[in-house]
Amino acid sequence: MIEDITTLVPGDLVKVPVENQTHKRLLIVDDRSPDRDGAVPLLGERGGQYHLEQTKDVVHLNHLTQRRGDWIGEETFTVDQIEVNPEVELEH
Repeated sequence: MIEDITTLVPGDLVKVPVENQTHKRLLIVDDRSPDRDGAVPLLGERGGQYHLEQTKDVVHLNHLTQRRGDWIGEETFTVDQIEVNPEVELEH
């Protein structure tokens, strides 16, 4: 499933179940920085949620741990497209 960056709005959550995280990936596609392309294991194996905030073509991903219930860390990407694993639920 390919989501154009314009379909992501501030407050979107990518919800990932805790179990079976091995193949969960967020694909970052940046035409200006081809070395950033590829399946980036942002969703990792920890479960939890990623909070997506969009500012023009920059997306901030804040990870919320289910264990501690707090936000830990932030990663910022300039992207053209985001592809979410079909098994990962995208909430508006």
